Amino acid sequence: MRQILCLLVALVFLQGCSKNAETYSAPLKEIFSQLDDCRVESLSLEERKAVLDKVNEDLQAMGTNVFTYIVEEMNSFKIANIDYPWDDNKDIERRFQNLQLVFGLLGKDMEPIIPEFVANIDTNRNFLTGISGLLNCGSLGLPYLETLLNHPDEHIREAVTISLIVKKNRSSDWEVSPEFSKAVHAASVSLLENKSDEVKCLAAFGVAEYCTDSKSISILMDRFTKETTPIVRIAFIKLSGQIYREFPDSDKNFLATLEKIAKDENNEDKVRKVAQFVLKDITEQDPDSKEHSDEEKE
Repeated sequence: MRQILCLLVALVFLQGCSKNAETYSAPLKEIFSQLDDCRVESLSLEERKAVLDKVNEDLQAMGTNVFTYIVEEMNSFKIANIDYPWDDNKDIERRFQNLQLVFGLLGKDMEPIIPEFVANIDTNRNFLTGISGLLNCGSLGLPYLETLLNHPDEHIREAVTISLIVKKNRSSDWEVSPEFSKAVHAASVSLLENKSDEVKCLAAFGVAEYCTDSKSISILMDRFTKETTPIVRIAFIKLSGQIYREFPDSDKNFLATLEKIAKDENNEDKVRKVAQFVLKDITEQDPDSKEHSDEEKE
């Protein structure tokens, strides 16, 4: 699943895909060509916005026919292999990215084709695109995504969990119910057992961002000593600190734990420095935390 993480974060999900289509669906060809041009590095932000505005106008002009074209395009390719190494297929990669942009522009208007997105949640079909479609439907897609967190196929479970974590990271206005947060939180905790360090780091972010109480600190810190990779240990420290700041009723013992990590020479230098920084940041913002930490030491 390390590859799914990399693809999701970088928005190049489909580098391992079948080559059963080399050109766009005809009705969307012009729109997708505009989106291809939008990726030219020399374009300014204003120029990119102008392209997207024009694309949005063209999509709206198609009326409800646009949904038929999107479904045709989505169903014209599928993932062939999600394991490393993947076959490099830039054509498929571009097409997926363009569908992503179209999904973002249409948003909840895509409600009529939600069943098509759900139908694609199958490892023999275009399941990452289906997940992306549901995500861009906002609240309309949430019930389906919540169900998928318990999908029997582990690849789909992990892809949905990672997608929801990345969505939280990329969208400051992403709001879900406490019940939904608890479901993603539980799925993120499960991902902490993944063998990939990159996935563990992202899972830690999910634990912190979707937590509903301070208990998530112990979930991360109890695993700290079991981790041997500095990047994972650093992620656990930073995100535990984030949780501590968010919940005023957090266990003050966390500060004592941070201090021990910062002083333990058996820890990597960069790990100790991060612990020092987080501890300093917390105590400077909340003097009472420092006093409590001093009391713990005594």
